Order: sequence, then C-alpha cells, then structure tokens
Amino acid sequence: MNQEVFDKSIVMIGPIGAGKSFLGKALSRKTSLPYFALDELRTLAHADKIEEEFSRNDVPEEERERHMRHWSHQRELRKRFPDLPNYFDFGFDMSTSKAVKVGLGEIAWHLYQKGFETRLLNEFIMRLEKPGILDMGGGMAVSLDDDYEKLLRGMSESQRRLYLKHLTQDEHVGFNKVFLALAPFKNIVQLKLPADYKETHSKASKNSLNDAMIASRQFDLLARFTVSTDGLIYNNGKESVGDEKRAGEIADEILEKVQMPCKAKETKCKFER
Repeated sequence: MNQEVFDKSIVMIGPIGAGKSFLGKALSRKTSLPYFALDELRTLAHADKIEEEFSRNDVPEEERERHMRHWSHQRELRKRFPDLPNYFDFGFDMSTSKAVKVGLGEIAWHLYQKGFETRLLNEFIMRLEKPGILDMGGGMAVSLDDDYEKLLRGMSESQRRLYLKHLTQDEHVGFNKVFLALAPFKNIVQLKLPADYKETHSKASKNSLNDAMIASRQFDLLARFTVSTDGLIYNNGKESVGDEKRAGEIADEILEKVQMPCKAKETKCKFER
C-alpha cells in the first residue's frame, strides 16, 4: 500500500444529509483527486448482476442507456477496480437482507449489512493506489453495536430467531473493525449537521437509522477534524438542495485544516500553499 494514500486522501464521514457527496465533488474539483462514493460499494453487486444480464440478453437500447446512467458510479468503480469483490462474493443474500429489514427494522438491517460492508471497505482500501476523496456515506463509518442487546430485548421469539440466525454469522461485525480499517488515514473529516437540519434536510429528518448513528457518537471517535455544514444544504420548498458557493467555502476550510493545496485551475481557491 502506498503511504501517500493514507497521508493525502480525504475521508469524509457524517450522518445522512450532511452534504458529503455534494462537498466531496467540490473537493475533488479543487484538489484534482478522484471522488469515490463508497456507499455505492453496497450496490456494486447489483450493478454487476445487471451488467451480466445485459451481456447475455438482447436488451432494448433505451433500457441499456437508462442502466448506464443509473449505475454510472458503480460502473466507474468496476472500471478502476476490476478485481474488487462484491457482497455476493462474501455470501450476502438478498432475500435475507429484505427479510431482516422488513421483519426487524432499519437498525437490524444495518447490522446485517455491516459485516459484508466492512470486508468490502478493506478490499477497496487495499486496492487504492493513489489518494482520493473518500465519501463514506451515512452508515459505512458506523456500527450500531450498542443497539444489539436493546434490539434483542424488544423482539418476539420468532424475530429473535431470525436475528440470531443472520446477524451473528459474520465475525467482521463491529465498530472496532471499521476503526481499524480507517485508522491509518491522516485526514478524516466529520461533517456536522446544523442545528436546524430537521427543517432543511428532508433526507436526514425522516430517518430513524440516522438518529441512531448521530446518537452513537462514533463519528466523533473517528474524526481528526470536524467542520460545520451550516448553510450548505437548504430546502427550496420541494427538496433539499446544495449551495455551490457555500460548498466552495467549506471545501477551502477543509483543505486548510488538512494542509492540502488547492490545485484546480478553473475553480477559485481561498488560499494557496
């Protein structure tokens, strides 16, 4: 592994709706580092299967083009990392995932996914040869282990059997595994939701899993730096959207914190080193 990957990558963590994707792309433009949305690793398996179907069957051109647009980031990941495994390679089962989510709820589903997710994160890091902007998504940097016993106590006998059958089979579940995977990175930046996020962030305000992730305080344990995202996301009356100017300001603040130069020629930078 190239040490430069750990020293010069910027890892972005924070809850759903904090603006990681929006800000990550702004950082990518300013630094010329590639942007990776790592929560897309979860859906890499689905993209692979659809790609396989398309190669075997005669698919209408319109559907093929729709697929290309919808799975564009996953296809870019596969192009860059052709030998990167997917969930199914680790024994992930779609029907089990759906059963856990429907029968046991979002947090149980998060814990079922976590074992496969953490293994895939490690596989990705091992293949990363150059620094990048790594967007960890809402849940990839968190493992809600403290909720394990609480969930068990609130379950019926049949739910408990389902839970124990599927959520204890993978030894990789646990925040310590996430911590060990990210510990070598020098620049782990936490994006904090503003105090009024429930009014301005439609995605974040209606997600019980997000509330549990924020309450866990695991983002605080991982972060080397923390920045506020006040003014980054706002509600235009229909949906939550990002403010480009504010994204540039926060990106400059992050680059100053991590002492990384802004290289973009077409993007105005707040400072140069």
